[in-house]
Amino acid sequence: MMLETFSIMVVADTHGKLSPEVVTYYNEIPKLVICLGDITLDDYKTLYDTIIKMCEEKREEKPYFCGVLGNHDPKDLIKYIKDIISNYVHLDETHFFTMNDYLFAGINGSVKYKDDDYYCTYTQYEALEIVNETIKNQTYKENEPTNRKFQRVLVCHSEPSFDEIVFNNITEDGISLNAHDGLYAIGKYIREFHPAIVMHGHLHENKTYRGMPNVFCVYGVRMFHIPNRK
Repeated sequence: MMLETFSIMVVADTHGKLSPEVVTYYNEIPKLVICLGDITLDDYKTLYDTIIKMCEEKREEKPYFCGVLGNHDPKDLIKYIKDIISNYVHLDETHFFTMNDYLFAGINGSVKYKDDDYYCTYTQYEALEIVNETIKNQTYKENEPTNRKFQRVLVCHSEPSFDEIVFNNITEDGISLNAHDGLYAIGKYIREFHPAIVMHGHLHENKTYRGMPNVFCVYGVRMFHIPNRK
């Protein structure tokens, strides 16, 4: 007996270069589209318009959309994304998305590697505060009296760090000396919450991690099929 699955399209780090041909490559309309950041507004429009056209041609329902911002994204980009994609859910420490008994949580941006508050970057300490708030609010949501047992999915732009040495690689103001150090806060979330799936971008490559087969680094557009728990 084959395991029933549902499809998730994951998009990351397209930086204004997304084409309709890439979106239609899998010839499949996903149930959910997850955006991992560093995606321009033109790319969001290409993504949405292409998928809607496919839905009309195949006479299928349009998917849901959710995601986080990347380190090249202005912090106010969210409102402009929602102008393009009306059902887009921005994931942060207070907003989550549920589908088929999966609960999707999000951690935005990357380490702050220059003194600039315009883009979505955070010091290691700021990210820890955000993750602590995320864990508190997610635990509250999971304990709501709905008789549902969620599987956790973590959506983030930055890669995780599990080594406290990253706290030694910062200036007195908390600015990281390496833009790709990874966020220790994401490693903390993974260790404490044991999510079923982790997806991140930022590194411009597609890979998994040794010893962590459920952690996926995504670049461009990828399609995942995960077990349907409903």
